[in-house]
Amino acid sequence: MIAVPKGQARIVARIEKAFVAYSEDNVNHVSFTQLKDWLNNNTREGISSPRLAAYLKRTPQFVKVQTYRKVGSNSTEAFWSLGHSDEDGADMEGWEPVRDDYGKAKKRHTGI
Repeated sequence: MIAVPKGQARIVARIEKAFVAYSEDNVNHVSFTQLKDWLNNNTREGISSPRLAAYLKRTPQFVKVQTYRKVGSNSTEAFWSLGHSDEDGADMEGWEPVRDDYGKAKKRHTGI
């Protein structure tokens, strides 16, 4: 098992606490903005967007569910869950799902 520095473990625990707070309100998929706002309102130091994004991406218990784009703009919003979720993302009026596989290498089938 890899030892996690105490400061990083504390931040991950605070992010998990935000997910738990939303799950008590029956919200399983939490938007990036909701997480950031909760952390900034309920912790002494708060957290910056780049730092929160880094923790969400590199910590395995946080799973990106879907990214949505506001129709008629380039504004996007990513939704995350604590662990894997079997639920589909909610249909949001005025928003459409975005493919998250742009820029990723495609696996090629050799057919041998």
